[in-house]
Amino acid sequence: MTLIRIVLLLMFVGGLALFAFSNLSPVISLVFLGMPTPALPLATWIGIAIASGFLTSFVLQFLFQESLGLGKIGE
Repeated sequence: MTLIRIVLLLMFVGGLALFAFSNLSPVISLVFLGMPTPALPLATWIGIAIASGFLTSFVLQFLFQESLGLGKIGE
């Protein structure tokens, strides 16, 4: 099961890298909470948004498992 997750993660990262390298031309600067962000390519902003979504998902899954006590397998 973990091998499948690693392969899927590598495929995702590879696809994201391919997407980023093929779409480097439109450079935009976003305004977040009234402050402008550095000008980055659109593919980079999309990659940051997807990566932060994955990170948030993993953190929420971890916290949910800990709240149910599922993280303690040997006890």
